[in-house]
Amino acid sequence: MYNAVCAAVVAAAAASFLFVWWRQSGNVSDRTEARGTTLVTTVQCLRAQVALFKRQHNNRLPGVSPLIETGGPTHANEATFWAQMTQYTDADGDPSPFKGTRHCYGPYLNAVAANRLNGSSTIASAPACGVGFVYDFAGGAGTGKLWGVEESGALYPQ
Repeated sequence: MYNAVCAAVVAAAAASFLFVWWRQSGNVSDRTEARGTTLVTTVQCLRAQVALFKRQHNNRLPGVSPLIETGGPTHANEATFWAQMTQYTDADGDPSPFKGTRHCYGPYLNAVAANRLNGSSTIASAPACGVGFVYDFAGGAGTGKLWGVEESGALYPQ
């Protein structure tokens, strides 16, 4: 009788372990898919907010200060981009943490966005490992679109 009880306890423990392992291994795919969905949603939000910024700043993209229409640096300045998106700005894109008569636009985001697939908030003009988002700035003449980047450094399909 004692051996039968011990065998039943061991079998129950093994079954519990296997069930937990099975659930966790199935959830890895689900979690990756959920992070991908979150990334797509984040990118859509960023695109919409960049478009609003552009509309409110005379067709000029965030990423440099003062703002330019064309002929600026090829790549946006990451710190300037996030400051312009998370703080108030004036008509020339100068960011300020305080709202005032001059700094009356924005903020467009509550916080700096992070890529849920790789944890990066880095923006760049081309995909690479460690880049969170690709931003089409092109010296101020770009489209303003953003794309998420996978952990491998490739663009995430969106």
